[in-house]
Amino acid sequence: MKIFQTLKDIFAPKTEEKEKTSAAGETPGKAAEGARAEKLPAQEGQKSAKAMNYAELINGLISNAGYRNYKPVGTEEAACPSCGKEIDSFPVRKMQCPSCGADIFVRTRASDKRKVLLTGDQLEEFERQRTLDSGMYDTKMKNLAERMEKYSDHGGWVFLSVLDEKDTPEYAEYHGMVIKSRSGEEKKALGLLIRPDSRARTKTWFNNPEQDTSPDEYEAQRKEWFDSRKK
Repeated sequence: MKIFQTLKDIFAPKTEEKEKTSAAGETPGKAAEGARAEKLPAQEGQKSAKAMNYAELINGLISNAGYRNYKPVGTEEAACPSCGKEIDSFPVRKMQCPSCGADIFVRTRASDKRKVLLTGDQLEEFERQRTLDSGMYDTKMKNLAERMEKYSDHGGWVFLSVLDEKDTPEYAEYHGMVIKSRSGEEKKALGLLIRPDSRARTKTWFNNPEQDTSPDEYEAQRKEWFDSRKK
């Protein structure tokens, strides 16, 4: 009888422990798994907030620059955009004005699909506006905000210019520069990237000499570009 009682005492705690585990409805492993799952929405929320901050920053810069506020360029009537004299019929291709001899260019707007007549000087502005009208610009800016959010995990990113005859010194000076996330310098660099006609790009910064292009190499590229402009 005493032996039976001793055996009962030995096994009783284990039975009670099992009952407690069952009462909780989950094992410690499942509890930890649940705790991790509960943290995921918060982490996703933090990432979304980060992306939204960059989207708001970029939209604010665009608004301040007035890139979306513009007067559509071009003449919708059958009239020379240079001298204003009427033309017998709306041209379908490039022609010379019968009155002043200036070249008249024909283009189609992306926003309303209407054909307009342009001077040679208006072509560049028309292309800039077409980028805005077609929705390409909005997509480009959305992608830029998403990239900035990813770069912030690395603490920064690299600005890349094209460095050709169309580039300007303000773009060339930033070529190869490491831009720290959420810095004043980043706001200036974004100001160049958001221009509708910007051809500059961005690159991941790893903060690792084995993965990042050498600063000396970028410096040599900048020097070569600036030297070429002196010739």
